[in-house]
Amino acid sequence: MQLTAAVSFLTILQEESVSIHTYAHSFLQVILLHLEHRDAGVSNAWLETLLSVIEVLPKETLRHEILNPLVSKAQLSQTVQSRLVSCKILGKLTNKFDAHTIKREVLPLVKSLCQDVEYEVRSCMCRQLENIAQGIG
Repeated sequence: MQLTAAVSFLTILQEESVSIHTYAHSFLQVILLHLEHRDAGVSNAWLETLLSVIEVLPKETLRHEILNPLVSKAQLSQTVQSRLVSCKILGKLTNKFDAHTIKREVLPLVKSLCQDVEYEVRSCMCRQLENIAQGIG
């Protein structure tokens, strides 16, 4: 059911069935809630939906609803899964913000994740460095 819901949320976005404002208000919190589902397949489906949603959300929504909470989700005290998801989201967010915002708000998280104790997290964050470098210019 979770996989079907994730696909349905993505379809609603792609078909522009509702406005972006309505979509963010009605669906974004549900998507964010399910990112840490215990089933990796379900979690990945919701992550893919979120990564698509990031492309169309306004900057302020991205900052308040995704980037600000990401600061706590990327901490070493969080699960490896949470930190891996944070890496992928950070890589996607960088093309939505200006270089100054990336340097001020995103790079400290990137640096922390590149120095994570888990090789999986370090590797995942390193795979996003090209996107982050492009965002900085």
